[in-house]
Amino acid sequence: MKRLVAGLLVVAGGFGVMAAEAGGASIGKAKPCHRTEAYIPAGWCQPTKADMTEDWLAFKADYPIPYHTSGHFNGDAVKDEAWILYDEARKDWGVFVFLSQKGGGFAQYEVFKDQFGKINPQFISIRAAEKGEYETACGKGYWECAKGEPKKMTVKAGGALIMGPYESGGTELVYWHKTAFKKVSLDD
Repeated sequence: MKRLVAGLLVVAGGFGVMAAEAGGASIGKAKPCHRTEAYIPAGWCQPTKADMTEDWLAFKADYPIPYHTSGHFNGDAVKDEAWILYDEARKDWGVFVFLSQKGGGFAQYEVFKDQFGKINPQFISIRAAEKGEYETACGKGYWECAKGEPKKMTVKAGGALIMGPYESGGTELVYWHKTAFKKVSLDD
């Protein structure tokens, strides 16, 4: 089953490595909240150079800014933004997509949220996807496709965001469908 998807996002699920097991770099450290964009929601902070630790630092040559990217995630050819953000207390973190609105401003979507100490955000990256076809996990035969679960997704240029762990499975494709984001696994 093939679908044309105007915009999508890849979200990692089941990252496999827990922050506590990897040292939990940001837990318990009081760092100032950094916000350079007006659309960043109150109570949430953008990562800074001090947050470039663990995989973010190890893979910096390939992904220089692993926590922010731009694209056309809902397919309307207007630039949208995606960020990995931390709450001010550095207890929770999440992936947010900010869709540009015709009259100005952004509509905010929280597409993934977790806690420090469970999964460390430095084990994932987000980046704009290349134009092309993506085979899903069920399409690759990892499991039987559920009703409505596509075997393949086609992505338009600039219309996708990839988020996932650097070296392990658990990547999900979260794509814009009519009025909301939907998810489909890309691997196990």
